[in-house]
Amino acid sequence: DGLGPKATALIPVTADNVTATIDPVTAGLTLNIDKSVDALGTTSMTPSSILHGLGRGTAHQPVLEIDDAALSKALAAVAAKVDRKLVEGSIHYNGLTPVAVTPVIGRALDQARSATLVEDRFQSLAGGPAVTLPVAVSQPKTSPTQIETALTTLAAPAVAGPLHLTYSGTTVDVPPATLASVLTLQAGADGSIKVTADQAKVTAAFVPLLGTLATVTPKDATIRLVNGKPAITPSVSATTPDTSALAGLVPAAVLAPDRTLVVPGRTTDPAFTTTDAQKLGIKEIVSEFQTPHPCCPPRVTNIKTIAGIVNNAIILPGQTFSLNGYVGPRDVARGFVPAPEILEGSETLAVGGGVSQFATTMYNAAFFAGMEDVFHQPHSFWISRYPPGREATVSIPSPDLKWKNTTPYGVLVQSWDDGNFTHVRFWGTKYWHVDDTSSGKTNVTQPVQSYMTPDELSGKKPCVPTSGETGFSITITRTLSLNGTQVGTTQKWVKRYVPQPIHICKPDPTLTPSPGASGSPTPTKSGSAAPTTTPGTSPAPTRKPSTTPTAKP
Repeated sequence: DGLGPKATALIPVTADNVTATIDPVTAGLTLNIDKSVDALGTTSMTPSSILHGLGRGTAHQPVLEIDDAALSKALAAVAAKVDRKLVEGSIHYNGLTPVAVTPVIGRALDQARSATLVEDRFQSLAGGPAVTLPVAVSQPKTSPTQIETALTTLAAPAVAGPLHLTYSGTTVDVPPATLASVLTLQAGADGSIKVTADQAKVTAAFVPLLGTLATVTPKDATIRLVNGKPAITPSVSATTPDTSALAGLVPAAVLAPDRTLVVPGRTTDPAFTTTDAQKLGIKEIVSEFQTPHPCCPPRVTNIKTIAGIVNNAIILPGQTFSLNGYVGPRDVARGFVPAPEILEGSETLAVGGGVSQFATTMYNAAFFAGMEDVFHQPHSFWISRYPPGREATVSIPSPDLKWKNTTPYGVLVQSWDDGNFTHVRFWGTKYWHVDDTSSGKTNVTQPVQSYMTPDELSGKKPCVPTSGETGFSITITRTLSLNGTQVGTTQKWVKRYVPQPIHICKPDPTLTPSPGASGSPTPTKSGSAAPTTTPGTSPAPTRKPSTTPTAKP
């Protein structure tokens, strides 16, 4: 009866001049009478037991129970009355009129410490004055006086007139009302009032005033042959208004005496700039080679066509050049015509025939430039206009000619045909020193004579006559040096050529009856030697790279 009213009495609290009360019942603060009596130590309600438990003259604290969750909820309700967000002073515009927002001190109830203080008051059951709860206070950076001063010294002048916006030779005015829609004045980190502009609003309001801007697409630099020499066409960068930087320039401009703002430009460079082109070092002849072609206008047409396609090709440092990959299919639509080519060890007619002349010429230019021989396939038999052991055949889809640029510089290919010779020249920066040797011809074998095959006699396959060529073996070596020091081991290529038959576009006379003869014809042995024919009478190729072409492309 004595403790009950004390345990349920409201607990007054105060926090930064905010007063409230906490109801112990709803806050989970409870006096447990049963446990308090049990703590007295009596075993029954008989007079002797009561006298034994109470007669010793000792004090017994009541048993008080606290529900932490309920108490936290009660204090949260107090905090809702106490807590207040910090408000920094600022200025915004209502139309063209600057309006001040007064700074407000922030405060927050320390609920953890407050819970301890309320628990202590309840456990004392003594009542008394209001419990003072702790409050954390946060001060704004600015004062009302600073805000009032900024109204007249910053906010009003910022919208006192138009802003002159200049970009790419054009000047337009931004009206004061537009300025007011994008500007605010806020406290900086040091507490001073500063004019700021909203980036999204500036972009939306300012850029349309500039009108339709010319669209400039970035263009890569190019390196092409001009008057027989490499020339760089400079790259073109695109410039557009830099709206991200524009907003940051507006505050200073609206307070400047001339109220003028030059819109900054954002430059977008192409993937391949003029500087990139210059770094490739394409400036001098690195190597060149030429091979003769004594006949066959269709072959010359194909050679000129492929030379025109490859001319001006650029191979970057470390890049592998594939002739088939770069040129693509050799077809009539691209200007190629039927001409003799070697197929399965014999000559035939095919669209694009003769382009192995170009492949051989390019192979030698790469050979003497020190480029890596990724893949090349020589002809099955030697063609006398090509260097023995240093020639290449190509077809679609294979074989291909592939070589890798192993220099730190770019390579520009110059290729042309003057009607008598096929030329390939590499432009770049001289890097490798090349030494080469040739073993000469060994294990020479003579050609055999052959006549028209059944397919050639029937017209299924065109007949292409050949003068024949000896077969032989040859070994080519190459050593690369850099600044007088050999790099790597000596490279070696060994080639065995089979004899090219002397093919005659006539029926085999040994299989045709002679006039007046009777009975079956008497055949001769197939592949008999023809010593009366002297193979290899075509003009010889230029073996070493020259420095002066025989004709301009």
